[in-house]
Amino acid sequence: MENKDQVLLKEDLENQAHMMGFSLINVEIEMEILNNKIEIPNQKDFLNFHKNVENRLLFYSYEYVYESIFRIPDEYHHKYEEKIIQEQISVKIHEHNKGVKDIDFDKPAGLLMYYIKDGFLFYNCTSNEKIYDLSSCDYMMNYIVKEVLQEIPIEKREEMEKERQAKIEKEKEELKELIFKDPDFKAATNLPRRKSYASRFFQSHPKYKEFLLDAGYYPIHFIEDIWREFKEKGLNK
Repeated sequence: MENKDQVLLKEDLENQAHMMGFSLINVEIEMEILNNKIEIPNQKDFLNFHKNVENRLLFYSYEYVYESIFRIPDEYHHKYEEKIIQEQISVKIHEHNKGVKDIDFDKPAGLLMYYIKDGFLFYNCTSNEKIYDLSSCDYMMNYIVKEVLQEIPIEKREEMEKERQAKIEKEKEELKELIFKDPDFKAATNLPRRKSYASRFFQSHPKYKEFLLDAGYYPIHFIEDIWREFKEKGLNK
């Protein structure tokens, strides 16, 4: 369980340890796999308790995260063709990214301190609440889109969705016909070959991979679907 105590910076932690007579050891540990853990949620209580035990070794590790995990890329400002949607999305993206920019990611996001005594691991976790309250860029983008769409009248949403689906179907047909003309596709007569073909094709044509993913299709599933049609039409012979 995380608490809202301040995440001590390295220099502050070293000063604290020196004043209390601790020796610091920087060690990474996987808390999830350990048994016999006892959490002392309050940082001050944890340090005072540790001061009064014979063990003078205090283990610690810092966690850092990258701004890029939370910042929504600029490409999302041009993702939707519907102007009414994109304008509102861009406003919300700007607000989100401004909040992200105001956070200093050079400082640690979390600090874990612990020590071992009598077979038990006593520990304290502190975290930067500003960072942990953020959502990843993908989650936030999905949330923003849903929020914007809910503000649009249902009739308009249905109309735009029909237009979107019609465009997707048109582009899928164009992509399918392009692949049907590829002799390498005809030679992909089993699943391993088609997986290999899909990997090569979409690596060479990243825009088609992005299109399928945006439309909710995995590239290999699309290849398998059109292969069945290709075979039913006898084009594989």
